[in-house]
Amino acid sequence: MELVVAPPRPIVQLGLRALGAMGCIGYAALAVLSGLDHEAKEDLQRPALLDWPYSVAAEYSAAQSAITRHDATQALARARTLVRHDPADSHSMSMYGLALLEAHQPDKARDAFSLAARLGWRDTVTQRYWFSEALRLGDAQQASQRLDALLRLTPDLPDGSKLLRTILAYSEGRAAIADRLKNNPIWSVEFVAQMAHLDPDDLEARAEVVQRVGPGHWECPQAANLVDALFANGLLDDSAAVHRTVCSDSGKILNDGNFNELSIGKDGSALDWHLLRRGDMVVSINAETPRSHLLAMSINAPSTVQAVWQATTVGPGSYRVNWRMPDTSAKEASALLVSFDCNGAEDWAINGTRLPGIAPNYEARFVVPKSCETPVLRLWLMPNHTITVAGMRIERLPGTGVPQHTPEAP
Repeated sequence: MELVVAPPRPIVQLGLRALGAMGCIGYAALAVLSGLDHEAKEDLQRPALLDWPYSVAAEYSAAQSAITRHDATQALARARTLVRHDPADSHSMSMYGLALLEAHQPDKARDAFSLAARLGWRDTVTQRYWFSEALRLGDAQQASQRLDALLRLTPDLPDGSKLLRTILAYSEGRAAIADRLKNNPIWSVEFVAQMAHLDPDDLEARAEVVQRVGPGHWECPQAANLVDALFANGLLDDSAAVHRTVCSDSGKILNDGNFNELSIGKDGSALDWHLLRRGDMVVSINAETPRSHLLAMSINAPSTVQAVWQATTVGPGSYRVNWRMPDTSAKEASALLVSFDCNGAEDWAINGTRLPGIAPNYEARFVVPKSCETPVLRLWLMPNHTITVAGMRIERLPGTGVPQHTPEAP
């Protein structure tokens, strides 16, 4: 067997291959560094490579800074450099549009933003520009489309409420936003949940939009913040209207009288049931029928407690409260006291009167004075008793009526 020994490789060949490998590595590094710099433009918190020849983010930040300083000359120079480096990038083109606006060249700016829009819809600067233009021209549908795009990009946009305020200020804008919300965009929950820094006019506008959208687009708990904000600002009709629109068990006076939405773990809005939560109170909610639940309660406490309550917006007048107490003896039923007023004092709570018939139905009548716009229905529970309540409802009576009970003077 003959052994063949390969000749040594020429040093030149090895050198060329090494240079080729280094070239590939260098090209890969170039691509990575360039990509990182583009990412820095997307996320301005990421540091840019300031001395890098293709430092897009550095130019972008410099252009922004110049615009902030109202230095149109520097802004234009920086923006033009951006466009030269990446003429097919929507962010670079929109920055050029901003620089042209700063230089008081609106026609050229419009051309730049037109091109930026064709390059990509995810550029927020471009969407803001066309939103403003649509508002200026009174085109509510176009403005709502641009704002929809902005909020889809960033549902919790820091100035989202301000942008919404501008379009919700007039009827056509409210109608256009309602049309967008009917498509259940990602920002629809924010619309009814984020109430910070909204004044009464803002709240009224949102309430109108929710009613325009109609039922079936939000779950009742999602709109609790809007209901509460309206209620707290005295916009009682709007608060009740939003609740009726969003919540399936909303009633004319009392909401969810069958306890279908009552949760042991979490309260709803002011116009939903609220439940006392403490260690010595036992509560269970059990289905009676597919459309009604039984609320069973007991408490081991030294005194009577307010166990369940719900605010209303009915205002002054005469009212009858009705309820059922299945699986509860007459003696146990006497442990339940009911009040319907604004002062929240136990002294105003009374036992119900059992109505004739086999079924354990009860009623109590109340007069709400003119000073009380938001009477609260409260169920009070005496200690060491177990009761079951179902089918709560409130009915307005004609005339002023006569209260069944007046508390004794202290």
